[in-house]
Amino acid sequence: NRPSLTPEDVLGPGGVADTFDRLKEQGLIQASGVTAAGETAACCAVLDSGRFDCAQVYYNAINPSAAWSRAPATWRAQDFSGILAACWRHNMGVLTIRTWAGGPLASARRPDRLAVFTSGTDVDNEMRCAAAVHNALGDGFGTPAQTALRFVLGNRDLSTRVIGIATLNDLDEALAAVAQGPLPAAATARLEALWLANFR
Repeated sequence: NRPSLTPEDVLGPGGVADTFDRLKEQGLIQASGVTAAGETAACCAVLDSGRFDCAQVYYNAINPSAAWSRAPATWRAQDFSGILAACWRHNMGVLTIRTWAGGPLASARRPDRLAVFTSGTDVDNEMRCAAAVHNALGDGFGTPAQTALRFVLGNRDLSTRVIGIATLNDLDEALAAVAQGPLPAAATARLEALWLANFR
């Protein structure tokens, strides 16, 4: 298991935020950030403190909930609703992570090792949801990897997208997706229907 910190660990006296403040005062860093993964309420508490300049946010075609104000009643995965709004309230830069969900959105091949960062899911479910995304969108918007990145490119509230490139082919896929631009509204509507149906 990955170590986790409580909001008190981050925001309390002598915590992470104080340490980053000292590093700024010493001129060793210009900006500080957090990864908003873990329990959603705890993440929002840290973000709403206004103590950080940027955040890495989990966001992809399998779980885009960080951009929502509220998840639909049918939603069964971890609900990150409100995280992006908290970043915007405090003028934070937003770096998305897991654009390809660690691999399942980029390829139908099951990854050899996949660390699942969210609750309410596992590797089998991530593969199932990715297959549903592929089936809903087909081949009309590029390869699976291109389509997944084009979805993330469509959210203008994001400062940048962290892709996680392991091979030159991954880089080629990313460059092709950027050249194609964001998914059209009709494709996003198909995904919205998929999320409402819990990927069924």
